Amino acid sequence: MLYIFIGINGNKWITYEKYLKEECEKLNIKIDFLEFPVNENCKFANWKNTMDKYLTQNLINEQTIVVSRCLGSRFIVKYAAMKKLKFKSLICIASSFKDDITKENFKEIWKDFKVYLEEISQMLNYIEYRFSIYGDCDHLFSKDVLEYSADLIKAEKVFVKDLNHCGNSSGVEKLPQVIEIIKKLQVDK
Repeated sequence: MLYIFIGINGNKWITYEKYLKEECEKLNIKIDFLEFPVNENCKFANWKNTMDKYLTQNLINEQTIVVSRCLGSRFIVKYAAMKKLKFKSLICIASSFKDDITKENFKEIWKDFKVYLEEISQMLNYIEYRFSIYGDCDHLFSKDVLEYSADLIKAEKVFVKDLNHCGNSSGVEKLPQVIEIIKKLQVDK
């Protein structure tokens, strides 16, 4: 099973997600979103409570692949450390674990989802494979910050020239690098 974790605005099926769904179906992999509170309810405690409910449904196990973008990556890394949550792979897209974010109205949310180095260290024990897909046209994070963040979580880096933040107005309709990683993970079983 593959789950997609949202970013700050909670938009889904707007950009590359439709492509991922179509390609995953060809590989007989089920794909879905996990829904989290957004806008004024976008707080770590709310997301944690929501994820706790998902875990009671046994949605995530050691064969699960998580694709996350931006805030979703911060959340799942922090949560995996907190709950000792094991799953097969984390594929981060446009994700930063540093505390700097260029958009002023996101700064308080960003602080609420702060990931500490100790949490990153713990998470390394629970997520077997980690990847970071990033580009050089992200409006929230510099390429250096995205590379630093990939290094922090000991992720295999996947640089995509001219890739932006992949948000709802990004125009990114396909992200074949995610499918390439999934195929690699199937081979590595």
